[in-house]
Amino acid sequence: MSQKIKKGAAVDLYIYVKDSNQKISVKDGTLVLREKDSDSDDYKYADIQNGRCIFPQLSHGTYECFFPYPIQAEFFSGGIGWAVPWCEISIEPTEKSPEEIDFEISSKLFVEINSKLDNTSSIRLDTSDSSIAFYPVGERIFAQLKNAWDDLTVSSRDAQWRSLPDSKVDYESRFTSPGKYQIDLSISLEPLTVANTEELRVIGSNNETGVSGGISLAGDKLKPLAMNVVNSVDIVEQQPVPVTARNFTVSHARRVVEPTQPMSFFVQLLNSSKSIEFGAYQNFINRVLCADPSTEDVSPYGTKLARMKSEVFSFGVGSYELLKTATEIFLLLNGSITLEQGGALKLPLHKNLDLGDYSRVSQGEWASLFGNYLGENRKSYIQHIVDTALPDYSVPDKGKDPRFCTDILIRSRVNNPCFMELIWNYWHEEAMLVQTINAISRRFQNLRAPGERDPLAHVELDPLRPMNNILWGYVEEERDRLSIKRRAYEYQHQYGLELYGKAVTNLRPADNRSKFLEAFHNLLNKCADYFRAKQDTTVDPDGYPMLHAIQELNLILAHGAHNQFGDLAWTSRVEMLMQEWILSRPEIRDFLQSRIMVPHKEAWMPQVDTMKNMQGWSDVPATHFRDLGVMGEQILLTIRWHNWYEVTNEDEAKGWADLMRPYIQSYIHAYRAVTGVDLSAADGVDFTMPSVLLRKRLAMQHAPR
Repeated sequence: MSQKIKKGAAVDLYIYVKDSNQKISVKDGTLVLREKDSDSDDYKYADIQNGRCIFPQLSHGTYECFFPYPIQAEFFSGGIGWAVPWCEISIEPTEKSPEEIDFEISSKLFVEINSKLDNTSSIRLDTSDSSIAFYPVGERIFAQLKNAWDDLTVSSRDAQWRSLPDSKVDYESRFTSPGKYQIDLSISLEPLTVANTEELRVIGSNNETGVSGGISLAGDKLKPLAMNVVNSVDIVEQQPVPVTARNFTVSHARRVVEPTQPMSFFVQLLNSSKSIEFGAYQNFINRVLCADPSTEDVSPYGTKLARMKSEVFSFGVGSYELLKTATEIFLLLNGSITLEQGGALKLPLHKNLDLGDYSRVSQGEWASLFGNYLGENRKSYIQHIVDTALPDYSVPDKGKDPRFCTDILIRSRVNNPCFMELIWNYWHEEAMLVQTINAISRRFQNLRAPGERDPLAHVELDPLRPMNNILWGYVEEERDRLSIKRRAYEYQHQYGLELYGKAVTNLRPADNRSKFLEAFHNLLNKCADYFRAKQDTTVDPDGYPMLHAIQELNLILAHGAHNQFGDLAWTSRVEMLMQEWILSRPEIRDFLQSRIMVPHKEAWMPQVDTMKNMQGWSDVPATHFRDLGVMGEQILLTIRWHNWYEVTNEDEAKGWADLMRPYIQSYIHAYRAVTGVDLSAADGVDFTMPSVLLRKRLAMQHAPR
């Protein structure tokens, strides 16, 4: 039906939105008119300024009007595509001019208001119109321009509504007083071009027609279209609701931070650390030595192991060399997180980790988060170092030999870092692991121990006969292994930790992390305070003390990541894993007559505890030292390899603490069992050197009763 317009009138133009009580007001642009049933291309152009359309001096008659702008719409005949709003008007000589002209179109462009971005809730009061939503004073309100397309330029005309980051269609506001408020979004759109007219349809009142590609419009007469989409929101004072048994529920549950991308990286680090523990290593070595290595899942190294195994003779060091090579291959396969690995975990979660409050997060969710964490930036801490300290780093050309290129050393650290901590070796050293195997190797060479008493002097070597080749190779390689002094110097360089003994007296390190122990124990103490406070489910503990302690420790660890960092940890881990495997053999157990009824975590521990009793060393079980090494490594990995100094939100520290709680609590317990010091004490932090505390406990152990 034609809308009647007085000749020369100026009226408001609106586009009605389907399934909504909103309408789009047209503020600026151009309206195209053509006389109805005319075959000519004699188009007339009506200028729209400040919301008013000024019609040209047209002769009396009926005209088709349309906006020459592509708008996404739903067609009456089905489907969604590009359309132009259309209507029909009649120019009358004396007809009273209406205040507005309506263009009906099935456009889905409208503003939706909600109190949450996911459109899940609003407050509805008891009104006659159940569709009216009300929001309380102070509530964070979100408005979203629904079904917008890329060509639109959108902005808010009201400063009360702020656009959300990285979005042109999402806005937020918070109102401090009750009343009715509006959101008014300005939308601009470029006019039609010849190229996009063929896919358009003209849509009017319950009908639609095609628009031929032959339309020829005067481009210089078409202005960009400016529209306003408006919606309103009612802000009310929320009335207090009487508390009754029906509407009042009390729930006590600890708040847990949502899993994040950095947390997925921590899970990867924990998984990598777990995959190189002694149990996994022992199974790997047993498969290599007892089965055909070429059939085992050790690609691409299976062929090399099979060749070495075929060349082992009954005499010489071949067996030991095979053991050493297999150990290095084990660490190569399991001791890192490669970019190619993506989000996949080396071990399934149900066999691997106790993730505390995050035990219900699936492996797929962690993998997805970790894939996003890597992105283009690899591990954020590593990329930060590359960007700031090594801006000239580049991957070598494919035509060059990567083993000798200028920046191959940097590339190996960037793409395949060594996720091992030397603190693992320090605590295994304090457990007397190295001293135990050294005592056995001396007896194997028929060397008497220094001092008057040698408990192994009268122990027969017959049980060791099946291991002759392994022990012979171990003794022969002594001059090529790391000395205790080399390790002691690096312990001081990375952690400021000292060993006590005749072999490490008068050390003069050039660099020492003297504040590491204080910072580490302070962090553990802050974590213990956080865990205690969190047990009260009515309290949300402060996470900033932990965050600042993490940042302090992160900086200290970064200062120690130089010199032999990575290389010495790798070499020392290879040597100590081999020592553990040798000590775990039943031949060594029979040689030392170890106690078999004690439930040790790893098979080498009974032999170490037996040797400690025989030699009069500390009687603290090796299990606690092992826990300090394993848990300490896992804690420090998550602190060293994340760029904590860019973190300002306490929730990230809380999430780290909740994820690492089993490891932190286990470390605190093991430290008390070994040194007698409780790191969770509320009255202060003890950062006395562990070797001093161990010496004091040993003196008390030997004191006369």
